[in-house]
Amino acid sequence: MQRCPPPLIVSIDGVRVECDDLHRWLTVQGRRLALRSQAYLFVRALVAQAKACEAGQAGDRLVSHEALCQETSAPSRHALHALASEVSQELGTLPILVINEYGQGYSMRGIVS
Repeated sequence: MQRCPPPLIVSIDGVRVECDDLHRWLTVQGRRLALRSQAYLFVRALVAQAKACEAGQAGDRLVSHEALCQETSAPSRHALHALASEVSQELGTLPILVINEYGQGYSMRGIVS
């Protein structure tokens, strides 16, 4: 029997974010959002980078365009940008933002009110 990995949990600027690979759910501050496969992989890459940064294993939260294209199978930067826009819309009123670090890649920030 194959075991499912535990959820990826991180605090991004004080906002609790959890990725559940089994169900492809993103949970932000207790609010669950089901994402389609490619969108989930995009978000998960950003959350994993934030976790590595929090643990001191990465210098910043930035995930390069190249790494995100590989992770999500986006065929081009244009397709990646469209995916990032879709993800931003799906996140809607959740207190996290996808940030386009122009020319470099994407990162995620929390919104604390």
